[in-house]
Amino acid sequence: MNRTYIGLLGAVLLSSAAGGVQAADLTGLHPVEPYNPPVAEPVVASGWYLRGDIGVGINSVSRFSEKDIDSPGANQTTGWLKKSIGDSTVIGAGVGYQFNDYLRGDITAQYRAATNFHSTDITTNTLNNTSVQNLIDGNVSSTVLMANAYWDITHWNGLTPFIGAGLGAAYNQTSGVHGIAPNNFSPPNTMTGVFSDQGKWNVAWALHAGVAWDVNSRLKLEAAYSFQDLGGAKMLETACYNGTSCGTFTPEQYSIKKITTSDFRIGARWLFDQPAPAMVSYPVVAKN
Repeated sequence: MNRTYIGLLGAVLLSSAAGGVQAADLTGLHPVEPYNPPVAEPVVASGWYLRGDIGVGINSVSRFSEKDIDSPGANQTTGWLKKSIGDSTVIGAGVGYQFNDYLRGDITAQYRAATNFHSTDITTNTLNNTSVQNLIDGNVSSTVLMANAYWDITHWNGLTPFIGAGLGAAYNQTSGVHGIAPNNFSPPNTMTGVFSDQGKWNVAWALHAGVAWDVNSRLKLEAAYSFQDLGGAKMLETACYNGTSCGTFTPEQYSIKKITTSDFRIGARWLFDQPAPAMVSYPVVAKN
């Protein structure tokens, strides 16, 4: 009987020990920590760059000015029958600095090839209702120096839309300007006067919008639109040709008051410095 009692007591003790070991194992387990991959910090592109552009400028003129038209004599009415200006080929280059992924600025020099401008004015004598027309024809070219600032709005699949603004100066040069009288001299359509070539500096400003495409980490291609105000062309004085068709023609003053343009350009930017590789950081995991 004693053996039976001792055997039962031993079985109870072994069972209790096994249960205690399992309980200790269960309470000592740690939760499984989820895997957190390393996080790549965004690459900050900064440094100096060169840029170049080519495109077309769709020009317009708001007003021409001519002494006899702006200030008509007694018994006269005056006006403009036609005002026009052609489009220009635009070539530009510059140097800039990329401050961070979203802000950059540059200084550019732009040449706008000569384009033809034309105006036709009319003067009417109110006493006898007779009219005289005068045609002015010539060319104008521009050199534009401008400081620009841009905001790169966002970056998506290698594309970066941007907006910007610029302020600077434009030198507008007129050349080959002459006057033609179509109906008030004999024979008609005779050249009546010629203007000397002149130039004028003006305050200029611009608004920009476009999109850039990352060819690689250093080269970016751009498609952009710019609206520019280039100011006016200098008031000129014309010298009359000596001849029977000219008569007693007195020199007159003539100018283009304001030239504005809508430019459509393609270009490229080349970053001097290779952007730094992306920094990899690992998330901090709290442990018990």
